[in-house]
Amino acid sequence: MTDQPDLPQPLPVRSPGAALDRMRKRGLRIPARGDRRPRPEPPAVLAAARSSEARSYGGAVGEENA
Repeated sequence: MTDQPDLPQPLPVRSPGAALDRMRKRGLRIPARGDRRPRPEPPAVLAAARSSEARSYGGAVGEENA
């Protein structure tokens, strides 16, 4: 018989909760599935949105053109 090289073994399949279990052991807070809060926009993005809004209305946002 010829010597065949060892075939690579498939990696063991971990349960999807294994990573969460490790995080729990370390004491990290794991958000619930429905606990997806939208990230607040960075200030630069908010400022750009305000200035583009002001340009589109022809004045600063929040000021009334009398």
